[in-house]
Amino acid sequence: MQIDHFAYLVKDTDRAIAALPHPGAEVTLYRHALDSQQAYISFVRTAHDAPLIELVEPFEGNAVMQARLTREGTPSVLYHVGYTVDDFDAEFGRMRRGGWMPLTRPFEGLTPGCRASHLYNPDFGVVEIMEVAQ
Repeated sequence: MQIDHFAYLVKDTDRAIAALPHPGAEVTLYRHALDSQQAYISFVRTAHDAPLIELVEPFEGNAVMQARLTREGTPSVLYHVGYTVDDFDAEFGRMRRGGWMPLTRPFEGLTPGCRASHLYNPDFGVVEIMEVAQ
C-alpha cells in the first residue's frame, strides 16, 4: 500500500481551491462528475511526487455527504486517505479480516480498470483503497 491522496469533503470546490495554502498548486482535474459516488471530484497537485489532494463536492441530492458536512458544521472536513494497492481483492479481504468495514461496494474509479472502495475502522477512520490497471 502506498499513499496516493488525501481527500477533503467540501461544500464548494472553488472556495476550497482558493483557500489552498500551497503557492503554485496545480488543479489537474476540476469538478469531474462521478455518478457512482454522487459527487464532483477535483485533484490538486502541490509538488512533484507529493500525494494529491482530492476535493469531493457532493451532488445536491447526496444526503449522506451533505449530512456529514452539516454534522461537522464546517464547509470542509478531512474525508479519507487514499492508498494504491497492487492486488485489490487480496487487500480488500485482508482489511475486512482485520476489522475494516466497507462503506462503499467496490466501484470503478475515474479511469478504466481502476477499482476502489472506502473502508472504515473506528481506531483509524476512513480510507480508500484503489487498484489501477497496469
